[in-house]
Amino acid sequence: MSLEKEINRRDFIRASAIGAAGLTITKETKIKGAVKSGSGKLPIRIGMTDWNLQQRGKLEAFKVAYEIGLDGIEISAGTRKVEDNLPNRAPERQELYRNAAYKYGLMIPSVCIGEIGSLPLNSEPKAAVWVIDVIEMARNLGAKNILIPVLGKCNTEDDFRRIIDVLSELAPRAEDAGIYLSLEVHWSAEDHLRVFKAVNSPNVKAYYDPKNAVFTDIDPYRTIPMLEGHIGQVHIKNGKYLLKDTDPENPLDLPRIAKLFKQVGYEGWIILETSSPNDLIKDTRDNIEYVREVFDIF
Repeated sequence: MSLEKEINRRDFIRASAIGAAGLTITKETKIKGAVKSGSGKLPIRIGMTDWNLQQRGKLEAFKVAYEIGLDGIEISAGTRKVEDNLPNRAPERQELYRNAAYKYGLMIPSVCIGEIGSLPLNSEPKAAVWVIDVIEMARNLGAKNILIPVLGKCNTEDDFRRIIDVLSELAPRAEDAGIYLSLEVHWSAEDHLRVFKAVNSPNVKAYYDPKNAVFTDIDPYRTIPMLEGHIGQVHIKNGKYLLKDTDPENPLDLPRIAKLFKQVGYEGWIILETSSPNDLIKDTRDNIEYVREVFDIF
């Protein structure tokens, strides 16, 4: 890609951010992946987690993502070590992240609190404090989603009662900040919906990963339609395989999944959380091309 084309691409991403903030794009553009003629709608954008970029909690993730050609990065609030106490909450670190995002023309769609996998939100008071701090962090960085990895840590009726209680306390803060608390869980559609109904906030949603559903024997083809209006953001992965390849042990029909996301009106980010079996840059570029193909976002 020539320098001129790359600059134009990055300028478009910045313009997209402005458009997402409330301005309408009406002029036809011929940039690959941009607004389709006459649609007035932005394309689904493709990001990647900093940990799958092999740069968890590091500013170097922006340089790698730029070289690959991604639109943005889901960053980590910390290093995944609980004792490190989420170092990216510090204002000076957030300033460095803002500068890196601007330098490379990338967006920060979401922040992950991976440490909640070790200190569950439904049982550890410290986790709720982390969420409060990361709501402010996300707002400072222009992110709209916080990934809260509840996963398999909430199974009993007491677990559900506790997580409903804590989310009910956190939701008004998220609403005031314009941030979505997006839960990555191993729940059925019914359990998702009962929590959403009980919390009763438009800012508590699902961070949906169809491959996780397959891993845990939950049918994603049934679940996605039932979560219409409740999906905050999406992870896409395929284990140790490229997205276009078949995982013989845990197959996922990604074109069918993409069609279902379209049917429920999901127009948010697609965040790659997938491995690179051969080469990080080449494999991720191949994965981006495949996602664009199956989501029909050219």
